[in-house]
Amino acid sequence: MNFLRIFLPYMLMFPVIALAQNGSAKPVQDSELRACLLAEQEGVKRFNQLESRATEIRGTEKLLTERRTALQEMQRNMDRRTARQSEVDELNNMVTVFNQQTDQLNADRQQFEQDVNSNRNWMDNNIKPRCEPIRNRPVDELTAFYACGHHSALAYVDVPYCNSLPGIDSLKSCVAKAGTRQKALEMCGNR
Repeated sequence: MNFLRIFLPYMLMFPVIALAQNGSAKPVQDSELRACLLAEQEGVKRFNQLESRATEIRGTEKLLTERRTALQEMQRNMDRRTARQSEVDELNNMVTVFNQQTDQLNADRQQFEQDVNSNRNWMDNNIKPRCEPIRNRPVDELTAFYACGHHSALAYVDVPYCNSLPGIDSLKSCVAKAGTRQKALEMCGNR
């Protein structure tokens, strides 16, 4: 399953939204960054759902591989001796169930691959348009702090970019002491 190869480049795109002071480029505004972060948050949610499904599929594959080995061993044991008809019938029933489970796994895999492709299209149509315009533009720490919602209970805790802000604890403390955004701009500055 190659969905990690497909999705990971998008997930790695966001940390490059630089926390830099580049005077030649227009600084990123809260609303621009927040739109990107909302898309990224949804992307993380979608990725986690796909990862969970991939884990289930891998577990089912492993179980069916073990079951196939056991069925083959039962067949070899029956071939070494004269098996009763009830044993043959039981093995045939087990093989029928195994084949049904394998067919279901193949259908699940096919649906998963379709969902991965659908997710890739979603990222191209939702994340890229919101995040690409601000990529490599300067984002001051206070703008990132507020856009990520660290000043409220609605912080984007599952968004990697928001969790990687440098000096977040000292910035939280400074903003809390300031009380308002305007005072935070004065006290904490645009770092």
